[in-house]
Amino acid sequence: MLDESIPVAAQPIADGKDLQLLNIRAVTGRIEALLSWVPDSALRREAEGTDLHLSSHVLDTTDGRVILWDGPRALPCRGNEGNLAVLPLEIPLLAGRYRVQIDPVVEFRFWLSQRGHTPLVLDAERRTDGSVQFQHVADGRRYIVDHTFTREFSVDTPLYGLDDSERCIEIPWVLSRYRGESRVLDVGYANAESRYSQARDRLNIPFLVGLDLAAVSQSGLSAVAGDALSLPFRSGAFDLVMAISVIEHIGRDNSIYHAIERGDREFGDLDAAAELASALRPGGRMLITLPFGRLEDHGWFIQYNRSRLIALLRSTACELNLVEYYADSLEGWTGPLDPESLGQVQYRTGFAARAVACLELTRPSRPGSGYPRRVEPDPAPAETSAKEGEALPAVLSPATRRVLKLSGAWSKMRGETDRMRPIMLFCETVNICNADCVFCPYSAQTRARGSMTSALFEAVLSGYRELGGGYLTLTPMVGEVLLDRLWMERVQFLSKVRDQIIPSITTNLYALERYPDHDVIEMLKVLRRIQVSCYGITPEECEAITRRNSFGRFLTQIRRLLGLRQAAAADCSVHIGFRTLKPRTSDELETFLKELVGAALPYATTHQYANWGNFMRGQLPGEASWFPERTNQSPCVMLPLAMQIYWDGRVSACSCCDYDSSTQLFIGDLNQQSLSEIFNGSRSQEIWQRHESGSLQPICRNCTFHVPLADLHPHHPIIQNPWGFIGG
Repeated sequence: MLDESIPVAAQPIADGKDLQLLNIRAVTGRIEALLSWVPDSALRREAEGTDLHLSSHVLDTTDGRVILWDGPRALPCRGNEGNLAVLPLEIPLLAGRYRVQIDPVVEFRFWLSQRGHTPLVLDAERRTDGSVQFQHVADGRRYIVDHTFTREFSVDTPLYGLDDSERCIEIPWVLSRYRGESRVLDVGYANAESRYSQARDRLNIPFLVGLDLAAVSQSGLSAVAGDALSLPFRSGAFDLVMAISVIEHIGRDNSIYHAIERGDREFGDLDAAAELASALRPGGRMLITLPFGRLEDHGWFIQYNRSRLIALLRSTACELNLVEYYADSLEGWTGPLDPESLGQVQYRTGFAARAVACLELTRPSRPGSGYPRRVEPDPAPAETSAKEGEALPAVLSPATRRVLKLSGAWSKMRGETDRMRPIMLFCETVNICNADCVFCPYSAQTRARGSMTSALFEAVLSGYRELGGGYLTLTPMVGEVLLDRLWMERVQFLSKVRDQIIPSITTNLYALERYPDHDVIEMLKVLRRIQVSCYGITPEECEAITRRNSFGRFLTQIRRLLGLRQAAAADCSVHIGFRTLKPRTSDELETFLKELVGAALPYATTHQYANWGNFMRGQLPGEASWFPERTNQSPCVMLPLAMQIYWDGRVSACSCCDYDSSTQLFIGDLNQQSLSEIFNGSRSQEIWQRHESGSLQPICRNCTFHVPLADLHPHHPIIQNPWGFIGG
């Protein structure tokens, strides 16, 4: 905050760049000045290291007393890259006259008026009806800002609704279409923003009823607690129904609004639309807004695509008068737009849509036109009945099934055989290592150390092929895959099934020196990906991490691996996973790869480490740290992603932290059951149910590997390429 006591000077402009006022407008709940201004280079240099904005001050016109100093900032202020800025203006609600001074500010340093800049001055009069009249003092231009929505809504100015939610479209769009109806139903009003209720109240609706699961008292409105799926009103009771961003929530989990939870009505929105239409008199209208783009189910609401929108319209049996689509961008909200251009728009993280559909419907008044009826969207293909030992789908909640289906995980779990299976498979053939990394519990495991028999490995491949195959990683839970005494035999087995199984490994490469060149070339021709763990970029850092003097061996073997890959023209991709003791810049890592490895490779890096189911807690060397502890209460993505097969045939539901093959996550034994029976068996079902109820096993409750299942979406690495998520 800057010093309010410094007077605002009125002297010649020092930088020779006038602020140009282009327009003053109302954007649902706020007044905005649209301005043109390009600060000169000297000012931009002075502002280096902080922000340069436009702001405003409000003064009393009679005595110059400051009423509001240091007002809202403009968004954006883009320097010489662009000359448009949107500045929210705060005008007191009390009727009267005010003076507004628009003044550039270099944050925490100075106002430009302190350097001789003349602020842009507006006289503002707040009228008793809430409108505001502005007059530009320099040229006399006048602007009247009225919030009564007496005209059709349109986006007719640049940067409309910049940095605002979809409410800047929905609220004025709906309220501008009020036609003086006497009996109006406002659905889902209780949690609406105050800017909506204030604007709605200015319409002076004669008889306004608000319906919500939890009624909230508001002036000028009769509050009714009720469910849109079972309206407490007679048919034809209303002339107009308004539903702003509410239909998409009906029938879903509304606990986020502290209301009654209803998570069991997959087509609750269609049922509710039919109910609301039946509450209209013949000829009555319904105004609906909802998020639009790619079809997405977020649990507490859905985002509509065109097919779901058509199903909604059909359910009402109403006539469609108008539908308009608007979308957000870096330049503010624009529209109306062609819905075809919005087909892949995703919902924004948090509580804001990137695109909306706005609909006006009329209940037919023709004789014999009938009443609204529920019409479901085109049904999905019928699910194949569960085969013996495949009862997993029966225990999945509707919310989980929706997440899996909308993300594409469901189809991958079904595969070509239509039998439930993990998206990928982890198979540990050995749990012996040649390093003892400070962030790994290798030395803490109490289970026996050994390697998988040939017969068991063949059973893994055979069972996975029966399920349709897919991604297979032979990376041990803890251990080094190249220490497997039967490793080249595994490679030969894999070469016979490469049409169905996509194999990968993660290795530190220290043991590659055991294998002659022709074996390494064979590995490269069979494996699709090798993820190489690089522990530090100096000998000292490597030794501090691995507790081994292995840096030179690593460099020798990575160069050899890349040289043989090039000589054999193998299509195996090689990726680097840097594990360091402090943050490393991309320049440092790329220089290391170029100068010491001799190749530019794709890489990822971290100096923070997961806690292995809350087992690892000790102090790490250098600047390395554990990920912050947390309490997990939701299903984890590892449940559909993969299950872990250990060298002795035991199987765990977790492929990322169950290093000691604990009984907590044990789901079966491959020596006694098939992969399909294990993944769909009673132990697996029990773990799914515990995750969905929030009663996670202790090993999962504080695990920092945990990723909520609800985060799945069609573009998630798990869906597109699991290696991009687990690193190979």
